Amino acid sequence: MNGLVSASAWFGNARRLFLKGLSCLNGSRFCCRVELLSNDEPAGRDQFFQVQMIGWVPTPCDNYQTDVQVKILDVTEGRQHAEPVLSTERQFQSGKDAVFHWQSCNGPVPTRNAVLVRWITVAQVPCHCLRFASRGRRRLQFTVSVLSSQTGRALVTASKRIDYVNCSDGFRERQERKLEVLRSTLLVSAVVCLNESKLGPSAAELMSKWIDLKSQSFPSALALKEGLGRLEQTAAACTLNCAIEGLLAWGEKTDKEAALELALQTAACGQCISDPCFDRLSEASALLGIRQEHFLVQAQQCFLGADCTLQTPARLLGVEALTTREQFLKRLNDEYRRWNARVINPDPAIRHKADRMVALIADLRSEQMNCAQA
Repeated sequence: MNGLVSASAWFGNARRLFLKGLSCLNGSRFCCRVELLSNDEPAGRDQFFQVQMIGWVPTPCDNYQTDVQVKILDVTEGRQHAEPVLSTERQFQSGKDAVFHWQSCNGPVPTRNAVLVRWITVAQVPCHCLRFASRGRRRLQFTVSVLSSQTGRALVTASKRIDYVNCSDGFRERQERKLEVLRSTLLVSAVVCLNESKLGPSAAELMSKWIDLKSQSFPSALALKEGLGRLEQTAAACTLNCAIEGLLAWGEKTDKEAALELALQTAACGQCISDPCFDRLSEASALLGIRQEHFLVQAQQCFLGADCTLQTPARLLGVEALTTREQFLKRLNDEYRRWNARVINPDPAIRHKADRMVALIADLRSEQMNCAQA
């Protein structure tokens, strides 16, 4: 089996005792070193850590098959508070998670207690694929181990520390920001839909299921469940502008759209959506940078399919802002053409929404005709 180390890199038994004694004088029988180097790759992807090893590798017999392994820890806050270093590339992962882990065949050690006589490059780790806990200067500990291919047990291990400046946001910082976005999403829904200082049980259940869904891709989201019991109290003392700050500061476009969707679903948990509640939903949509047309489409899809009513159903069409009869009738006709085509849709849920909207449009048109005749 071919490996990292060729036979010419080893000293045999004839000089083992001399080199063993020399290694004791040097204070280490086996050691590693790490250098931060650059190459000619495009900017931003041009640095890498070169990891090397040298020294005495004890084995139970001649021609013993070995592997070599490299791990990295962030020990900036001390060994007892070490943080993992993550990798975005699978070749530097164990397969279980994103924690950095590299292992390869090292080949046979030709004789018992043979010694590597020159520095052997174990791995070259691109900096761009590493993710650290925090931004700024980091203290990294690289650990190189020669393992038994048969048992996986470490035959010899050495560590080396090196400083590195991380110019990107750390995964802990990103995690906190993501949590803040999700927390803000829940708070916006509570502020918008709070009715007489209480959220109904169905709304609380909806939020709990929403957290479960988010936790499938972001396990830390489960921590938000602890705050659900205090959400009503927090929302009662909070304004919409305050609740939405986390989304505006750190949220992406998809986060903002998801926040509006949850707020609409939470409102739909009630029996009747009041005009003030609809006003708050519209205001939240505007603060999130979502166009009014998109808000109305989302509101229609959510409320028409839910078991709830609106205090003023015509608001689903946005006609309250229209100033002339011609504008009003044009909006009704446009919406009728859009929804009437769905009345024969094979999906029963779509047909149900279309039937409700067509009936609403018919009622509004009849009211308008009666007003015109009067």
